[in-house]
Amino acid sequence: SISTLPEHEGDMRRAADWVSKRCGEAGLENMEVMETGAQPIVYCDHMHAPGAPTVLVYAHYDVQPADPFELWDHEPFEARHRNG
Repeated sequence: SISTLPEHEGDMRRAADWVSKRCGEAGLENMEVMETGAQPIVYCDHMHAPGAPTVLVYAHYDVQPADPFELWDHEPFEARHRNG
């Protein structure tokens, strides 16, 4: 999901849906993909711990464009283990 390229807008929507689904599978509730006028955000909650502190998790589910490709010494979106 490359958020900076308009041709990947559909990919961003699919990625947001994927994140929302995985949150539900993890036991979170009230999953919602919210439109923002730019890229969507994913909201979910778990409100079953009265008196417990609130935790906010902020994470990105997008990537930056890989080009210029000639600067890579491996495929940009393949996992690679280095130094250890």
